[in-house]
Amino acid sequence: MADSRILNEPARWLAETLALAIRQGLLELLGVAPSVEWAPRCQEAKGEVREEVWHEYLILPDKTSFWLGLTQEDSHALSQRVLATSGREDQNEPDSQTGWLALQNRFSTIAAQQFSGRLQRKIVVEASPQAISAPNFDCEIELTLSLSDWSGGIQLGWTSALEEWFDRESPPAVAGRPAPSAEDPGKLEGGRTLDLLLDVELPVSVSFGRAQLPLKEVLKLSSGSIVELNRSVNEPVEVIVNNCVVARGEVVVVEGNYGVRIKQIISKQERLRTLY
Repeated sequence: MADSRILNEPARWLAETLALAIRQGLLELLGVAPSVEWAPRCQEAKGEVREEVWHEYLILPDKTSFWLGLTQEDSHALSQRVLATSGREDQNEPDSQTGWLALQNRFSTIAAQQFSGRLQRKIVVEASPQAISAPNFDCEIELTLSLSDWSGGIQLGWTSALEEWFDRESPPAVAGRPAPSAEDPGKLEGGRTLDLLLDVELPVSVSFGRAQLPLKEVLKLSSGSIVELNRSVNEPVEVIVNNCVVARGEVVVVEGNYGVRIKQIISKQERLRTLY
């Protein structure tokens, strides 16, 4: 397998960033982070038959794409681990992809945050709703994921158009920065990954409650209308980080601004059930 140091700077940055997004997504869903190693994947014959199921990720508004692929076996294994962590390991076959879909959601959100940081403007990444056939890549990497009792593989691929777009759209100070260290370039673990995550910006919001209304009732809303929520005034509000409820607390006022005093941290088993 080729050494990852042969990749150009945009390709190496993409490889590091997407591997980090997978690792962070699993950390949020499983409560434990796998070790992740990546390296370029060589295709001996163009158009070879691939066993992976591929999913497309669309970068908006540019509509540039990259793809993620894994075998049915690894997809099912990941789903079962995520469901087991949330206490739902007895799910039937039609729901067996729930965990994988949850990982896709976390992965695309984290990747979008990293892309936004590099380009210094808001970038949105959307996952395709269904699997697609294997596209042709100019660059493809293989990720090896390892936990104490499980290991699996995920493939990532993109065309040169994606690298050119990042190189073109990146501010000069970012585009010209040195690539990640070539010393052990394909590993993401321990303190090095934690240092990278410390710069990730996460949206934080507070939910006072929810309501479901028929469309005819929504159309009747006007200034002065009251929408009743599903939470009483005595119940704690939810603190949502990156579309996942992480804590509950009470509303306070600090120097004229609203705030939340944390009363409860959500367990990792409950977080999957609270994904927004």
